[in-house]
Amino acid sequence: MPAAPLPPPAAGLLCACRTALARRAAALAAAGQTPDALLPALCRLTTAELLQMPGPAPAAVDIEAELCALCAAAAQAVRRRPGWLRVCPAGRALPVGVPRRLLQAAVLGVLAGALRRGRPAQVGWRAGAGGALLWVRGAPPAPEQAGLLPRLAAVGGGAAAVAARPPFAAAVRLPLAAVPAQQKAAGQAEDLLADRYSLLYQYLSGFCAGPDL
Repeated sequence: MPAAPLPPPAAGLLCACRTALARRAAALAAAGQTPDALLPALCRLTTAELLQMPGPAPAAVDIEAELCALCAAAAQAVRRRPGWLRVCPAGRALPVGVPRRLLQAAVLGVLAGALRRGRPAQVGWRAGAGGALLWVRGAPPAPEQAGLLPRLAAVGGGAAAVAARPPFAAAVRLPLAAVPAQQKAAGQAEDLLADRYSLLYQYLSGFCAGPDL
């Protein structure tokens, strides 16, 4: 009989972990060191928080703007030959009711899986049937991140599907939001690249050149 899944960590424990990591980060900064050693632990904490994120999101985000920025930042930061990441944008605004960080993390988990296995990755999105379809291909995310794509679908009121056979592929269908997305996407590529604690560096830790390089 398979083991029962572990219960999610309590909010108080997550808060205590983030406080401890913040103190370690401050100590590293005071010593003139980069936070690279903390990024894997911070990524695990961020993932646990995102998997408990309630829905719906308080404001819509534009998949087109957010993922174009995220993929541009990843292509620039990752130390791989050009062409490892293929992006297929819709070419139009697609506002959906999901949290920005959950959207970023769900995609970055798949990119990280592809990088660990030395495989190319593909991210695409398009409009269809009153909604937005996001798809990713490459390699499966780490086990603790496997729930991010289904959580993204659940929070956004949509559905997710994952291919049962290799190569890894997954799709999330989300209904379009009734209100337009926020005017300025906080996840611009330059912002993601400049912030050493951004989800870009958390999820792709070990594959990126840092903002100081």
